[in-house]
Amino acid sequence: MESNRILYRRFHESDFDALYEILKNDNVTRYLPDRTGISEERCKQWLDYFVKSYDETKPKLIYALIDKESSKLFGYAGVAYLKEFKLNEIMYGIHEALWKQGLATEAAKKMKELAIEFKLKKVVALFDPQNIRTNKILIRLCYILNDIVNPWGMDLNYFKTEI
Repeated sequence: MESNRILYRRFHESDFDALYEILKNDNVTRYLPDRTGISEERCKQWLDYFVKSYDETKPKLIYALIDKESSKLFGYAGVAYLKEFKLNEIMYGIHEALWKQGLATEAAKKMKELAIEFKLKKVVALFDPQNIRTNKILIRLCYILNDIVNPWGMDLNYFKTEI
């Protein structure tokens, strides 16, 4: 699967170093439940989740984002089932060095297209209210802010879109 500048593929165990490089950064994880750069052990848990939970029947799909030009892994994006909401969530994270280049918007748009392919009727996105850039991306992609929720001990904007 691909979009304009990104190749999307399943995660592999060999992606640990690239994923850790992204997730150890405090700025990248500031709006995630960990709030600070994650440890190697926590990154192994994330990668294990990304690798083992991939399931096209749910769908529960988290992709490695690969730059078409350099062939380097620079982030993750997915459509994952949230049992707490009984809906699928669009998610993504990008290496800080590539922020402000439209890659997050491109990945989020591709995940919405994937949700349409899977014939999902509603999709949500949960993001920290202070993450202004992501909130703007979701609004641009026609998500509507419905509520503020606290499913994992942190307030999150609850965006929803009907497909």
